[in-house]
Amino acid sequence: MERAIIQGLTDNKGASFVAYYAPTDDSLEKLVKTEKTGEHLDDDDRLEYKLGREYIWSVRNEATRGFEPNYFFCFRDGKAFYNCMDTR
Repeated sequence: MERAIIQGLTDNKGASFVAYYAPTDDSLEKLVKTEKTGEHLDDDDRLEYKLGREYIWSVRNEATRGFEPNYFFCFRDGKAFYNCMDTR
């Protein structure tokens, strides 16, 4: 989902994981409305997100045995942009 938030976190045992948050239906409506009208959200407006899923996050880099490069792709305005991610 385009308006979701992905956040890297650490639990109380020191294990790293990634949390995926999706906006609630009301928040999604607010976001779509502001995009269409070009208005900005007020400071009093609240956007609520719900935790959709957690993913285990183990970091691997070029120094790790068996490392394979990964790429991040983003598509905007009919063009593709990418960056090589040196960690996995």
